[in-house]
Amino acid sequence: MKKNRTITVNLIRRQFERICRVSKLTLLILLLSTFATMASGISKQNEISLKVTNTSLEKVFELIRKQSDYKFLYKNDELNVKRKISLNSENVSVKVILDKIFENQDVKYQISGNQIIISKINSKKKIQKGKKDVTGKITDSNGIGLP
Repeated sequence: MKKNRTITVNLIRRQFERICRVSKLTLLILLLSTFATMASGISKQNEISLKVTNTSLEKVFELIRKQSDYKFLYKNDELNVKRKISLNSENVSVKVILDKIFENQDVKYQISGNQIIISKINSKKKIQKGKKDVTGKITDSNGIGLP
């Protein structure tokens, strides 16, 4: 009698372990497929299409904002938003479109989260650091050379 009970308990235990393994594998497959679907959706979300002709930069920014979650930050005195541009892009990233818009311009942009920060590139030359030889004569206020 005890032997039959032990065999039955062992069978139940093995079946339970098998069901747990199958459940874990099913859950793992479900999670992986969900994450894969989410990842492909996020990457497609960053791709937009723009076809504009002789359109102001301000309107182009508005079109980009409507097709994506990006918001634009810029100073009006640093960026000519009335400048007209023409662009034809299909299913490309916002970065590619911005590269085309600001090509050969003294403007840079930075994407930070869902914000695109646009600023003017400083055209002032940076002081070059390095050793330079300086020669001359040091004098006092009377013009007499100092030792």
